[in-house]
Order: sequence, then C-alpha cells, then structure tokens
Amino acid sequence: MLKKFRFSWPIFYIVCFCILVFVPSLLYQFGAPASDYDEHLKHVEEVRSGIFKVVHPLFHLVSALLATLFGTQWGVIFVILMTQITTGYLVYRILDGAGQRLPQPSNLKLLLMTFALLIVAPLNLWSFPKLYFSYYVTSMYHNPTYQMLKPLALLLFIMSSKMLNFEQRNQTKYLKYLFMTVLVGALATFAKPSFTIILLPALLMAIFFYRNHLDFRFTAFYYFIFAFLLTAIVFGQWFLLYNLSVQGEGVVFEPFTLVLKREPSIMLLVLKFLASCLFPVAVAALFFREFIKSRALILAWCCYGVGMAYFLLLAESGSRNSHGNFGWGASVSLFIVFVYSASFLLQQNPSKRRKVAFAVLAAHALCGIVWYAASHGLLFHLCVDVYGNWCWN
Repeated sequence: MLKKFRFSWPIFYIVCFCILVFVPSLLYQFGAPASDYDEHLKHVEEVRSGIFKVVHPLFHLVSALLATLFGTQWGVIFVILMTQITTGYLVYRILDGAGQRLPQPSNLKLLLMTFALLIVAPLNLWSFPKLYFSYYVTSMYHNPTYQMLKPLALLLFIMSSKMLNFEQRNQTKYLKYLFMTVLVGALATFAKPSFTIILLPALLMAIFFYRNHLDFRFTAFYYFIFAFLLTAIVFGQWFLLYNLSVQGEGVVFEPFTLVLKREPSIMLLVLKFLASCLFPVAVAALFFREFIKSRALILAWCCYGVGMAYFLLLAESGSRNSHGNFGWGASVSLFIVFVYSASFLLQQNPSKRRKVAFAVLAAHALCGIVWYAASHGLLFHLCVDVYGNWCWN
C-alpha cells in the first residue's frame, strides 16, 4: 500500500520563502549588466538546437527540457527555484537531525536558521559600498550553474562524509551506497566540477587523519573506486575545455595574483577573509574540544581549506584569467562549513558561548539581507559601480 501523504508545514514554509526571495531575484537577473544568466540562456538555446559548448551541461540540459514546456526563461526560473528549495530542504533536515536532543529546538528556530543560511553573506558592512570583491560569498545570485551546484554539492558531502564512519564491514550495503554516491558525484560534476576537485583531496586527508578509527582497508577501497570514477569525468571535462579550446588556455600556478589585483592591501585581505567566515571560526574557537571530535565538520573545513588553496594559488590562463573560476569551489565549501557549523552548534548545551555564536550567525544573516538588496539594484545610488549598482567594488 502507498504511504499516506503527510503535509509538512516546514517544507511548505521553505517553498514559500524560496518563491518570495528567489523568483524576483531570477526575474531581475535576466538582462542585468553583470549577470551570467544571459550567457547561459544562450547555451540553453544552443542545447535545444543540439549544440553543446559547455563541459558542465547539467543546468543547460534540464533547462532545455523544461523550456519546451514553459519557454526558456520560465524553464530556467523553475530549475533554479527547485535547486533553492532542495538546498533549503537539505539544510533543514541537517539542522533537524542535529537538534534531536533535549532541549529540542522548535520548528520556528530551525526554519529561521535555514532561511538565514540560504542568504548569509560576509560581515561586509564596514567596507560599504564595497561588498563583494575579496570576500568569499556563499549566496551569489548572478550565476545559475553555481546555484545548480549548491544542493548537489551539499548532498554529495552528506553522502561521502559517511566514509568517515565505516567501522564495520557490510559490503552489500556499502556497495549500494557507493553507487548512489558516485551518481550524485557525477551530477555535481556535470553541474560544475568546482566542488568535486575539492572534495576528493579533502576526503583523502580526512580518511588518513581518522585511519585508526575506521575499517581503513575497506574505506580506502571504497574511496579509490569513488575517486577514480569522478576523476575520470573531471579529466574528460579538462580535456574538452582546454585541449580543444583556444590555444594558450589552461591552468597556471599564480599565487595570490588575482586576489592582489582586486585588493592590494594584505591587511584588508585578511580582514575580509575573517569577515567571510567569522561564524564558523567562532563556533570552532568557542567549542574547540567538541569541534575536533566532529568528523563531518572537520571534513567541511578540509574542503574549504583545499578550495581556498586552489583559489589563492591557481588561475586560468588566456581569456579566463580574470574570471576567478576557482573561487566557486571555495564559496560552495564555505556554505557547507556554515551549514555544518550551525548543525554542530545545535548539538551543544545552552550557554553564553552558544548565544555568542548564534549572535554572529544573526549578523551574517543581516549582512545577507543588505547583500541581497545590493545584488538586485535595490540600493540605487548608494552602490554606484560598473556592475549595475551591485556594490561589487
């Protein structure tokens, strides 16, 4: 028999929030000066004509399919809206799972934290109106493939982090889980390979760190299969992007070149880095003894560390040199760090330290509201720049 449908008010509120916040955002992005949407809409139309020019075509394929029903723009809106709803649902489930202890947080508190995590921004008001460059922003509204990546990266992280808990052999169960993890990893890679190239070395670091607490041989075998299959996809994308594209394009070692172009002051770079991740830093510092025991949170920080290393040390040569494409991975990894830091915080007993950490998260959410307004031209003359009054530089 089919299970009786159960209406979920939290999911209903997440859907309503995403419609109210992200549908107007998407309508604004079409034609906005610095938005990436117009370029990707062209790729969607090309896919509908049977032409593939992108190596991460998941967004374009799904949008092209829906465009046959709703038209291109509304097909894109539906795709991105569903990714935001999925992201919100996953965040809520992670927080709800962390809160299954006394005193349990209310649904209202979990929903408010979910909404906050969907829009958080760096603590950037002190540098107003320069709110974007040299910060590490998790809520970027101008790029559809980044938004497509977020729920897939979060789901891939949830599934792959289970490797850090393989303490007993159950080959049938884990092989089925391996298949599902590789499938999600492939989808995330075809959405945007930015997180996959981060997760593989970060997960290897975490497995090695916890090797004495795992069934190491079986976990290593599981990781090898997982990494081999996803690496094959990434190398295929690499070959298509660089070997078959304009001569002279590739990846080069250029430490700090791009970040120093955008912000020549080392002191401001450090301050903006801390302002981007003050909440998870505060959680780690205030609950350090508990923090080092959290395998998932340690893995999230490993991902962010690898992502930052890529962004700071590597760049693309040729026409993409100034694009900063290695920053996408750092941003989505920081989003995962925020989510798991919030989940970790809910597991701690009520205390003044906990209240301080929640206050920092609230400050990030407040800055997220200002960033949302700036990113959609709602601050008008207060944000005068070449990016359509977005307070980028």
